Amino acid sequence: MKPAAIICALLFCATAGHSQLVLIPEAGLEKTNTFITANGQETLDPAGTLNQLRAALRLQYQFRKGHGVYLALGTSPSVTQYSFPSASTPASNFKTETSDIKYQIQGGYQFAFKPFSLGAPAAPRTEQRSSSGSSCSKTYKSHCGSKSASARRQPMNVRLVPSVGMAFRPAESGMAVSSTGYSYAAGNWTTAVVPALAMELGRGKRSFARLNISYTRGLNSQSETVQGVENSKPVSSVLESSSSSWGITLGVPFQLTKARKAVKTKSCESYRIKVKKTCGSGTLN
Repeated sequence: MKPAAIICALLFCATAGHSQLVLIPEAGLEKTNTFITANGQETLDPAGTLNQLRAALRLQYQFRKGHGVYLALGTSPSVTQYSFPSASTPASNFKTETSDIKYQIQGGYQFAFKPFSLGAPAAPRTEQRSSSGSSCSKTYKSHCGSKSASARRQPMNVRLVPSVGMAFRPAESGMAVSSTGYSYAAGNWTTAVVPALAMELGRGKRSFARLNISYTRGLNSQSETVQGVENSKPVSSVLESSSSSWGITLGVPFQLTKARKAVKTKSCESYRIKVKKTCGSGTLN
């Protein structure tokens, strides 16, 4: 199924089921480590830790009780090109080069916990009226307020959203032979598992910032065998690599479906909750 058809299906389900469809552009940093094992003995980290920019566009479909699914398209950790001149000694005289930016598609499941408040809600405003023309006094409290004033009284909150998903990307050529030697694509995974934990900052039911911490682990072993001839004798070596990365991104959620309006059960009016009389009748102002 094409991505456009998937997005249209999510929009239809969100509208029909009164669920939330949220689009989140994200940007941040990603740190990647790639390890190479030569002939099952020597383990190398030839390129060290690679720091790269990370960007993604995330579309998530949130149900009422916290469950949800997501689909994301974004950048992926680069592949390390590991070059060496001799097939018998791949761990000697090597050079490394980082490939161009790669892209991946990611999808998975998430669960949103109930938010916890960062402060106490503000007390409702109290309106007092006193009588004139005598020493009588009466106190009234107004529970009637505008919608915007009620929203301003809500405190900030934080919501935790753990998730787990799978990432997919096209593979590059694993081994290349040239006149100067051999080149091995290390960290050239096609499938990875991506657990993550997000913290959403908001007010009420609306979130306006999202901090996401993720871990990406390539699943395929990326094993390649290099063969050559040295001193008129055939030689070979087996290379394996593994890649993992940590990423942190900051995003801004945009709701694509409107929240369902609450049904009003009572009209907004001021009513008396306490009366204190100290003398005869009077006229209220």
